[in-house]
Amino acid sequence: MTGEADGSLRRLIVARHLLRMAESQGNSASESEIFTSLILLQDACELFLVAASDHKSLPLKLKASFEETLTTVENHLGSPLERRGTVLKLNAARVTAKHHGICPDPKEVQGFVAASRQFLQAATTKVFGWDFDTVSRSTEISAADVKAWLVHAEAFYEAGDFSGCLSAARKALYLTFEKPFDIAPYRDGGNLVGLLGPQCDAPAFARSAEYIGKSVRIPFDHIVIDHGLMESRLLGFGIRPITFWNVRRITPRVYLSTEGIWLTENALDILRGDHIQESARYALSNITEMIVQKQQHEADQKYIGIKSNWVLRLKSEGAKLFEKADVTANFTYTPPGLLTFSTTGSTPDLKGENEFWNVWAALPGDMIYGYILEDQFDHSWKPDPVAVSQG
Repeated sequence: MTGEADGSLRRLIVARHLLRMAESQGNSASESEIFTSLILLQDACELFLVAASDHKSLPLKLKASFEETLTTVENHLGSPLERRGTVLKLNAARVTAKHHGICPDPKEVQGFVAASRQFLQAATTKVFGWDFDTVSRSTEISAADVKAWLVHAEAFYEAGDFSGCLSAARKALYLTFEKPFDIAPYRDGGNLVGLLGPQCDAPAFARSAEYIGKSVRIPFDHIVIDHGLMESRLLGFGIRPITFWNVRRITPRVYLSTEGIWLTENALDILRGDHIQESARYALSNITEMIVQKQQHEADQKYIGIKSNWVLRLKSEGAKLFEKADVTANFTYTPPGLLTFSTTGSTPDLKGENEFWNVWAALPGDMIYGYILEDQFDHSWKPDPVAVSQG
């Protein structure tokens, strides 16, 4: 995609986002949200016209009005755009609302919402040859496997295979959001927790062979989502949880087995019927947007970049390993023969009287961790730190 086309794509995606916000606000009984919906609708239509003008390299006057820009685009196309008259009424209503403080009629705004969507859908196809509802940011996605499934979903959509689109889009969603809740690693009695256990975000009650034996009847039951944790993460990513749950409801369940085989649910209500094209449109565009939002959130986070696995050596075996940084806390003795521990640093105790090192060590089938007093270590023994990548 050229830089020019890329810029047009971004504008269309923003216009679609504005339209969706306007649709949400327009169904409200709140006067302020009705106002907001009207302004967002006009902004979406105007942004589209700017994108169309740039795409066609059309000359625009400095500070051209909305109607002038619309007319310039139409003159180039040789015919008026669908819902032209209603869109001009929308622009006039926006001027009245913004500059004179006159609240628009809620029913009139709902009519503007429907007309704006029709205008943008038809005009995008006419000007760009693209589908307004599925113009995609998939090229921005860095995870190769996720991007590949979204590319497949887009191809299915364009070919009219909407069930294939739903299945492929759900696989991208699965890899990005659902896979961490897979309890399959506990199937064969893997009940270890912590650093040695499987990395799983499912609720604690589901992380056991006993739960799997009783509750997992089909492959898709291996995904047990902690709803509170998921919604907290979504909000942190800037994603509306309702959108996430919506796309899960309208797409078939999928599962990636431990053998690397994709399994897909043949959900007849989802994969058959007149609604399937609308479901595919909604799922494909929203799944792509959610994945991009999550990726952007993660890219904004700051880390040191490289951590080191610092190693300490005890002066002698059998040092006290405390549960807390407190000499009055419960403790055990370090096992015979174990002298070296990993650490990230030391900390004052809870009273500020002693210095403790937070340490851990891997043993066969086990992991021990806790706090050991500073004077128990041989600080003359200084191995080079082993660099490990930031997880």
